[in-house]
Order: sequence, then structure tokens, then C-alpha cells
Amino acid sequence: IIISVDSDDSIISNAIEHIVNLFREFPKSNFLTLNRDSFFKEETEISSNELIRRHFLVQSNLHFGPGGTAIRVKFFNEIGGFPVAYGPANDMYYNINAALKTTVILCKLEFLNYRIHDGQEANNKFSYLHNGYRYFNDVLSLTGLPLNENEIKILLLKNKRRFVVNLFHYFLGNKSVKNCVKAIRLAEFKLSDLRKAILH
Repeated sequence: IIISVDSDDSIISNAIEHIVNLFREFPKSNFLTLNRDSFFKEETEISSNELIRRHFLVQSNLHFGPGGTAIRVKFFNEIGGFPVAYGPANDMYYNINAALKTTVILCKLEFLNYRIHDGQEANNKFSYLHNGYRYFNDVLSLTGLPLNENEIKILLLKNKRRFVVNLFHYFLGNKSVKNCVKAIRLAEFKLSDLRKAILH
């Protein structure tokens, strides 16, 4: 089992034992994530379809970094390991891709001490701007996603609108036209995407 602890974080003393015991209790599940969704009162395993649909349509529950997850080594290799194409948004793609291919353990124990500081990747607003848009588009094209065509269409449109809003806020805070143009290019955001975001 792979349990990740970033160099700027820590985990509570009984975290490893608790996580290993959950994998023993739910031997069919290959992936574990912290669960802060109040809908689930107890630690349990959840089907891929239910978790994915709830994540996209009800409440996000797959937004933790690697430190808030654990995974069986064999399964980690089967899904291609940890992605590197989406910068600070790699976490989200990784979690959704993993959850899509196995039942998932929802862990109620808050085992992660996530330290907030100025130097962390979460503060890289430029990288989040274009990578957040790209990862979301790509994850919606994954094979076997339990969403119908109309639901995917709506989510893609929301992503376009979110990018426009985030770009506007980034410009207000950064005042760099050059960076905004670069973000648009890196996101592969086209004029037709802008029209859809505004008119639909």
C-alpha cells in the first residue's frame, strides 16, 4: 500500500495502522480517500459509479492531494501511476482516474495534517488557471465515466465559464496581459470556447 506524506505535511501517529486495517476490511477496494462528505456517516466502501457521480453532480469528494489518499501498489501501476501533465491539478486527475476503476474506501479519520504556507503549489495561480481547465476537459473524456452525454456537455460548458471567470480574476490580481494570453494558449482555450461560455 502506498501512503504519501508530502515533505511539508505530517500524519497522525496511528494513520498507517488505521489505513492498513481499512484495506484489510475492504479487500476489493484498491483506493482510499479522506471523506468529508457529511452524507456518509461511517467509514465504508463505495462503488465507483456512485462516488464519481456524486463527485461531479452533488459534492466534490475527490479533491485531496496524495497525502489524503492511499492506494494498493499493484493498482497504482495498473492505472499508470501518478500523472505529470497537469501541474498542481495532477491530484484531481489522479483521484478521479483511480476512483473510476475500483470501489473506493471512504476514510473518516482525519489522519492528514496539511500545512498551509506561502511556498506550496496551491499558491501558483497561473499554473492552476490553465492546468485546471485542461485536466477537467481531459478527465471528462475518460473511458467508462458514469455520466450521460448531456451531463458531460453541461460540465464542459461549466468548465469554459469557470475558466473565463478565473482568467478575469487572475487579470485583476496580476494585471499581466502577457500571462493571460499565455494561459489561454496553454489551456488551448479557443474563440469558439469563449462564445459558448458567454452565449450558452
